[in-house]
Amino acid sequence: MRRGNLNKVSYILIIVSAIFTIVSYISDQLVIRYENNLRLNKFAYQNLDTEIKSLEMISNSLTNLEVESTVIVGRELRERNFWIKNLILFESDKKRFINHKKNIDIFVDQDFPIYNIKWRARQSTMDLIDKVVEIRNSYRNIFNENIFDNIDFYSVDEFNNNLSGNNWFKKYSDKFYKLEKWDDVTSKLYDTEINDLDIKDWADIRNFRLLVAEILFTETKKIMPLIEYVDKIVEDKEYDLEILFFETKKINSYKNYFILTGIISQILTLFFLLILFRYLIKERII
Repeated sequence: MRRGNLNKVSYILIIVSAIFTIVSYISDQLVIRYENNLRLNKFAYQNLDTEIKSLEMISNSLTNLEVESTVIVGRELRERNFWIKNLILFESDKKRFINHKKNIDIFVDQDFPIYNIKWRARQSTMDLIDKVVEIRNSYRNIFNENIFDNIDFYSVDEFNNNLSGNNWFKKYSDKFYKLEKWDDVTSKLYDTEINDLDIKDWADIRNFRLLVAEILFTETKKIMPLIEYVDKIVEDKEYDLEILFFETKKINSYKNYFILTGIISQILTLFFLLILFRYLIKERII
């Protein structure tokens, strides 16, 4: 059987099928490209989201430490003269309590209330030192974050120096009778018998506590600008995160569009190929 030649209709159907095949191929390539962009955007989104959460933790930690420091300072100011006044009162009027001994069972001897005040004063001072050291170390851990490396309105080194206490006794020597260095403080609090401490020692301990509160208050006031600085960075990064979110949605929409375009192009390619074969068979070209 002699085969016929392709006519104009056949060429048109072939060209149309080829066009849709090309469109399908291009759509598949664009889907691959957008899928890769989508993966990169999701990765960037997750990293930025993790960074924001980390910054929020820093801000919350600074806020909590600021509140904790403020509470300590407030308590020290509120109770600054409580035990020293009672100590002076009891020490100056011991004979008065001897007469009350027979009527007040809690007084084992006339020195009991004095010893109790001294013990509580020394113990609370040790607790204060431990708490301030804990707060200082917590601040230091936070300040190790890279975010604080390039700020010009706050000096981490100055903070560490001010709360280290290395120069307290030299700088504020006029506040103390006997204390000249940290070793004197630890000796009075940890090594010396309570009853061996005289009224000047207790006055020094009281002034030491007030000094700690004053320095802690001064350093705490400097923390608020840091919190605002971190919060501003969080705000900017949340804006960037929102942009990434909408970009991801846009890329995903494009990807779905080209997936649909590729599917339709493949269907149309098959459709026009079927028409072509039907036409060729009908016209006895094949």
